[in-house]
Amino acid sequence: MTSYKTTIDNIYAVKESEIILGLTGRTGAGCSTVAKILSTQNYNDLDLSFPESRKELNSDTDKIKFDIIDHFMNKGKKWSPFTSIEGSSIILSYILSQPGDKNNASSALTDYLDILQKNTEGKNLTIIDYEKLKKDIEGTNHIFEEYQEKPLDILSEKIDDFDIGNNDYRNLINDYYSLYVVNLPKRKKRLKEILDNYDCYVETKQKIQDERPIKFHFYTYLFQKIGNNIRSSGEPYKDTFDEKFSYGFSKCMELFIKLIRAYNKINNISHTRICIDAIRNPYESVYLKDCFRSYYLLSISTDEYIRKNRLTKMMDQQSQSGLDSIEYPNKLKLNELFFHQNIGGCFEMADIHILNNDNNEDTHNKFLKWQLVKYIALMIHPGLITPTHIERCMQLAYNAKYNSGCLSRLVGAVITDSDFAIKAVGWNDVAKGQIPCNLRDILECQKTTRPDCYSEYEKTNPEFNEAIKNLNQAIDYSNLTGRYFPYCFKDIYNSYTDQRNQVYTRSLHAEENAFLQISKYGGQGIKDGYLFCTASPCELCSKKAYQLGITKIFYIDPYPGISKTHILKFGKSNHNPEMNLFYGAIGEAYISLYRPIMAYKDELELYSGINVKQISKDGFQKNIDPDSMDLSYEYINCSLEFVTREKIESTRDVKFEIKNGSFRKLNRKITWTGSSYDFSELIEPTSFNLCDSKDTVSPFRYSIDFGEEKTVGNNVSYKIKTYVKDETKVMHPYFSNMIYNPTAHLTLSVIVPNNSNIIKNVHIVRYADMEMKTRYDGTEKIKKIKKDDKTIYSLNVPNPNLFYTYSIEWDFEQ
Repeated sequence: MTSYKTTIDNIYAVKESEIILGLTGRTGAGCSTVAKILSTQNYNDLDLSFPESRKELNSDTDKIKFDIIDHFMNKGKKWSPFTSIEGSSIILSYILSQPGDKNNASSALTDYLDILQKNTEGKNLTIIDYEKLKKDIEGTNHIFEEYQEKPLDILSEKIDDFDIGNNDYRNLINDYYSLYVVNLPKRKKRLKEILDNYDCYVETKQKIQDERPIKFHFYTYLFQKIGNNIRSSGEPYKDTFDEKFSYGFSKCMELFIKLIRAYNKINNISHTRICIDAIRNPYESVYLKDCFRSYYLLSISTDEYIRKNRLTKMMDQQSQSGLDSIEYPNKLKLNELFFHQNIGGCFEMADIHILNNDNNEDTHNKFLKWQLVKYIALMIHPGLITPTHIERCMQLAYNAKYNSGCLSRLVGAVITDSDFAIKAVGWNDVAKGQIPCNLRDILECQKTTRPDCYSEYEKTNPEFNEAIKNLNQAIDYSNLTGRYFPYCFKDIYNSYTDQRNQVYTRSLHAEENAFLQISKYGGQGIKDGYLFCTASPCELCSKKAYQLGITKIFYIDPYPGISKTHILKFGKSNHNPEMNLFYGAIGEAYISLYRPIMAYKDELELYSGINVKQISKDGFQKNIDPDSMDLSYEYINCSLEFVTREKIESTRDVKFEIKNGSFRKLNRKITWTGSSYDFSELIEPTSFNLCDSKDTVSPFRYSIDFGEEKTVGNNVSYKIKTYVKDETKVMHPYFSNMIYNPTAHLTLSVIVPNNSNIIKNVHIVRYADMEMKTRYDGTEKIKKIKKDDKTIYSLNVPNPNLFYTYSIEWDFEQ
């Protein structure tokens, strides 16, 4: 079979040639550790080994999957190091490119710091030892000058005019690559060393009582502040939100990616692997996914107590609290969704969740490395292995959440038994028979054009109706470009009653819904089962899970309440469910990574040129069906005896020598044109075994087992008798033998009772082929003798022609 190796390689070449990974995660989760692992030059330097410490990875299947991935990446030479783009370096590129005065290129930064320390929007920033800090920044003036000579604006104008043969273009790309990809991280490290020596405090000023000052490492505060500015306005020192939202920060990431791409092309680097450390706002990821089909967002998460322990080595408790308030705010203003750091929002959009609970010193990041290598292998070759049980169940919960009609947050849940068999699926939504919130328009509520869509309270309560009336007066439907304006009942009710009670929501929680499905439809118990939810359960759902005997809870996004520590961890109880941060592929990535491009069996056949069925058949047949020169027959004696037309017996008596190969079995077949085949039996020797035909139509096949291997020089002889019938008189009037192997002597005999009227006109026919199509009359004569009470017609042929067919033929008496 022809090999299509090149064709298959070309199909996967696009996936292998470029992989872009965005990393997201809270400080201390391990984004920098992941970026460092991805930058490893050689695959063997990863020192990959099976993470035996993970108790959920203890099956033979898990170990085999590890071996498949490891073999593919190692033997297939699929590993290429990633070039890292640091988010902090992109921020620094903006800082360095802002022109200062002629005598001090860094003055734009210090001018901005002066402004920050003024009381703006009720917030007061205090930088400790500020005058000393300014002098330190001025000491880096040469770095600012270096980048102001080659700002990114010039690259942005020319990056798409790709001309690999143009020396000016090649020089431009090489210069900018050296400046922004190679040297910028070094410049950032130098500036960070300076800024890390300083702290700052942010205090919110109020008329009645000021809030307690929040402490920050100044480097962290400054870069996060400027990062938010860039996302908001496109400029590092301007925090006014630009409603046009030009994706300034994301476009700069895109520019860095294009720069690395271009550099690799002009330098004949075949694989582009890029890691962005780190994505801090979900809309950055939205933009990159739209630009690059090879882009995946990886969330790096860790149990909170592990993250806190890591941060303790880096900063004090006050600084940790300040950091958390920026990275993971409890509540954002609506316009801040576009530009503020929002790690929680990034987690919801992540394609792959990576768990980094390893103790780096003890395990050498075994589990972390395994996850990264596994998903890179699947990006290159989708479907190489199958999903885990955990991924499969969480994917179902993830899909289920899109059934939700909630206007705020979509959540899905799945309940399984301890073998991961699905028992119930749920999502947050209104009770069955009621209309989901996203399908109810606020204007229709006032007009009551669809009264069945609204509750009696909504239709009759004066306070609620007054609130709806005021809202409708404020809404200009002409500005909604065809959108309806559905509303959240809880928001309206809690606002005019001045409450914050969750009980007034119309929806069931996803976990609650799944639990109730089992009760409603009479499903089996779920004690000792597992709960999968796209967000960790709240206090109410946690109590239900505890009561029902759930032993493991898998979740993606942690709930901000106290359910984990207050409900699910109680003393030393054996009933405490085990909480597990989800890791794995989810959403569209689940499909793209685990859906094979083609059936793997077909791919291997096309790639190798090996047809498994044919080779297996050929090899098996070769062992039991010798080639023509493998055997040499001393004699072949075949007879067909008519006792009556209803009782016919055929005997085959042979002896041969093995000339080539070795055989334990021989396959033989009988072409029978009569009414029915009864059976065959081995007459001699008794040491052989006969496996009779299982066929129901001609040709009928049997095999002879010698009981041991017969090799070159061995002589074999056996005698077999076959019993057949022709009671309906449909038999073709001939008895023949095909000469497939060299034969010293052939004897054919047809036997009938004396004075019978079964056959007449008996004669010899020789065919010059094995299909009895080319008739060739020879000199052979039929011999007729009578012996006892039988008449025997026989043909004796010494050294019959190879690949000829010899036949005794006749006419049947009517």
